[in-house]
Amino acid sequence: MKNKLFIGLIICYFFNMVFIANPSRANGFGPNEWTQYRMNFNNNPVFSNEDSRIINSSFKTGDQIRSTPVVVGDNIFIGNHGSGDIYSYNIITGDLNWENKAPNWIHSEILNVNNKLYVGYGNRFYQKKGELRGTGKSGLLCLDATTGKVLWNYSTKGEVMPTPAIYNDSVYIVTGDKHLYEVDLVSGKTKWEFNLGSIINMSSPVISNGVLFVGGSNKENLLALDLDKRKIKWETNFEGTHGLGDIPPALYNNEIVFVTALKENSKMPPLKDIFDKYGTVRTYKEIVKRALKPVIDGSVLQNEEHYLYALDAKNGEVLWKKNLGNGAWVKNNKSGAPMVYKNNVYLGSPITKKYYSVDVKSGEINWDYEVGFLTKAPPVAEKNIVYFTDVGGYVSAFDSKAGELLGRKQLGGKLAPSGPIIMNHNLIVGSQNSKVYALPTNDILGSNDKPKSNSLVFIGYIYIIPFLILIALVFSLRYLFKKRKKLKKDYKVAS
Repeated sequence: MKNKLFIGLIICYFFNMVFIANPSRANGFGPNEWTQYRMNFNNNPVFSNEDSRIINSSFKTGDQIRSTPVVVGDNIFIGNHGSGDIYSYNIITGDLNWENKAPNWIHSEILNVNNKLYVGYGNRFYQKKGELRGTGKSGLLCLDATTGKVLWNYSTKGEVMPTPAIYNDSVYIVTGDKHLYEVDLVSGKTKWEFNLGSIINMSSPVISNGVLFVGGSNKENLLALDLDKRKIKWETNFEGTHGLGDIPPALYNNEIVFVTALKENSKMPPLKDIFDKYGTVRTYKEIVKRALKPVIDGSVLQNEEHYLYALDAKNGEVLWKKNLGNGAWVKNNKSGAPMVYKNNVYLGSPITKKYYSVDVKSGEINWDYEVGFLTKAPPVAEKNIVYFTDVGGYVSAFDSKAGELLGRKQLGGKLAPSGPIIMNHNLIVGSQNSKVYALPTNDILGSNDKPKSNSLVFIGYIYIIPFLILIALVFSLRYLFKKRKKLKKDYKVAS
């Protein structure tokens, strides 16, 4: 009898340790909740409860994916860019749980708390130049996570493209109408609103210890708001820069806040850089504009310097800034979002087309790697390996300390500017080809997919083809001139 009682106590103990003390394990493949952009203030969404199941599949949707897919329990939640479609799949079986639709674009992640989903919607178009951002309907949608039923819809005057953030019993949204709104999680009613003075483009707010950090676009400022006291803690302005409103901040140990921004310089970017970022037609236009610039006042593409800033999280003082290099301006997601892992900050630059590892304290570059493709997304890291994605459809794995390339795998389409996540050693990332890809990280480490160089294509389209057209034009004119001369001669003879 005593032996049976002893065995029973041991079983109860292990049950408690595995399923009660660690509730995330009891609830499935992913975490129990997802409360802010990229799951945490480091912008490094990694979760493991030692679930050994392998996910090696793709999830098809109806439109482009620009936001990070969210995994909670055994379900993955996906939002579409243009159509506003929302999907819930079982990530293990691949079965579609349900599908619904938001009133406008979805660039926001789909937050998940207490079996309720919270997702922002809106688009990037301005109602009037320099004024409110977001045409059509904008706001925050709350849905039942199990059924997909809309529970309430909170309307705003400007877009809610940034991911909301949840703190205590409220959800916070920042908008294209220059406001921060605190909304009750259950009722969907306004609890507080605050005029930020800046339009928020894509700077998803990050919350740590009751302080919300967010970047504004038209004022080019970084704000820290005390949510308990409902007031600004500090504000830092970045004069002469732009692109800060595109960037979600990242934090290191609640001590340092990282953001990026751009500054124009007087140089003109190389034509190859413009070709890589914009294609053939825009490159031709740029050649014509540069040729005619002495004659007419035409706007040419500016060369931008890309800066990484580190600020004191307590008072907003700039601790250091680092010039990462320069290159041609890009239209959307201009600055590249940072991610913090251990004692370094990692980011990809859409300006220089490089990946970087930078020391959080000194601002010195540990290593960089030239990609060859446009890269905007924040990376993700675990086990001293950092994974970057690019618009060429590749995911690349590097030794986080040395910068050594450990593997590269091509998935498909332009991988989303929101970046990848890792769930139980499976990397998950959305693509603008409407798919979400999921695969074991070991599959990336074992791959060696080599990107194709477009240098010959560039030379062919920008130099050889125009040269051949010019030669053909010269010969055509010469032929027409000779023919005209002959006709005149024949006419004189006839007369």
